Amino acid sequence: MFFANGDDRGKLMILYILRGCHLPLSRAALETALRENPIDGEAEDLFTVPDRLSLLEEGDFIASLTVVGVQMYFLTKRGNDVISLFDNTLPRSLREQLDAYIDEHIDEFHRNCTMRCDYDMLSDGSCQAKFALVESGKPIFELDIALPSAESTRVAQKRWEAASSELYMQVLQWLTLE
Repeated sequence: MFFANGDDRGKLMILYILRGCHLPLSRAALETALRENPIDGEAEDLFTVPDRLSLLEEGDFIASLTVVGVQMYFLTKRGNDVISLFDNTLPRSLREQLDAYIDEHIDEFHRNCTMRCDYDMLSDGSCQAKFALVESGKPIFELDIALPSAESTRVAQKRWEAASSELYMQVLQWLTLE
């Protein structure tokens, strides 16, 4: 079996991590993940990860947005297609190691992309609700919406908590398609 190596392996690892997280990640989070899961036992240098991110972005495998001063990277459809085709070129032991890393750090990734909900009851019984994903204390995605009742607001809040990250990713991908 053919295994990716060197630079290709590093790029596939980035795609694999982004796919496994289902969240946009900052460059710092990706650098830490790669540093803690070195390729062939060698840690990444300071320039390798940014270079790989640039190449992946130029190839439309990932996209980035600067959100409240933080560059966030997410997997594009093309990147998802590529990692789906080539993830088996990463050795099984490395995939298992990355899966374990993601499982161990997913709560941290979620905390860095926290969700919030707040609402005001209006005199007619409707609610003005604000849903937000927040990173480092700053909103990265907000939805301000009028809902017909307190009950519909409670339902919307539960759905937001269950799927806000996925919704955010879909909106980012939709907005950045060319």
